[in-house]
Amino acid sequence: MMKNRILQLISSGYLFILGAAILGFSCSEENYDNVVLDDLNAPAIWVDDIADDTLFISYSDAGNYLSATYSDETGLGTLNLSIDSTDVAIISVDKQLEGTQVYDTIDVSGLELNTPYEVSITLTDDSENVQSLDFVLVVSLEMGPPAPYSEIYIVGDASPSGWNIGTPEAFTVKPTDSWVFTFTGSLTAGEIKFSTFAGDWCDGQWLNASVADQSISVTDYIVTNGCDGPDNKWRVQAGEEGTYQITIDLSAEMVTFVKQ
Repeated sequence: MMKNRILQLISSGYLFILGAAILGFSCSEENYDNVVLDDLNAPAIWVDDIADDTLFISYSDAGNYLSATYSDETGLGTLNLSIDSTDVAIISVDKQLEGTQVYDTIDVSGLELNTPYEVSITLTDDSENVQSLDFVLVVSLEMGPPAPYSEIYIVGDASPSGWNIGTPEAFTVKPTDSWVFTFTGSLTAGEIKFSTFAGDWCDGQWLNASVADQSISVTDYIVTNGCDGPDNKWRVQAGEEGTYQITIDLSAEMVTFVKQ
């Protein structure tokens, strides 16, 4: 007997939908716990929650991983795993396993969304018994709550924008997380703050430093409306000039400056 359990994708705050066509064997949601194999000595590949050949996976904090448990009473042997797109190997894993049960994860964060991938897993035990599992993998991202802002800009005499609120330099939204914005550019000594709009100074909300002349090593910020203030800014000190990647994580309420 072998439990046909799902390959799990793990990462943060979203829902992934994994479409799978099981070529070797498949089962409904009601009877997946009891699948009879032709070769009862073959090693087992455990997966979870297959319903009508579609796998529904939740996305948690651990990162984007394809995970599975492999088991064999006589001892595990060789694992061969490939994820292919149009016959071109995107991910290929060949390794020896030790023991009678192994939980394993594969990083799939580099896969394209809404793109079909052919996944093949072949497991050999110490007695040369073989088990295979083949399916089609399609990852689609169902976003969580929308971010409060669709745009963020940098202004200030320490920034490439200067004090130009009409056409300031924009941050880039992270493709897989609309709550995270990044900007890479040169900072000189002086002040900076962040707007959620372009136009006139009082037209929208600002992300201001929590205190005046705040160090760029401090991640705290406050949200202010229009020209109501307080108009606190971060200060880039003499000697701190250079190219920085600035990341604003709205969900974590953090601003980080990393010198490149």
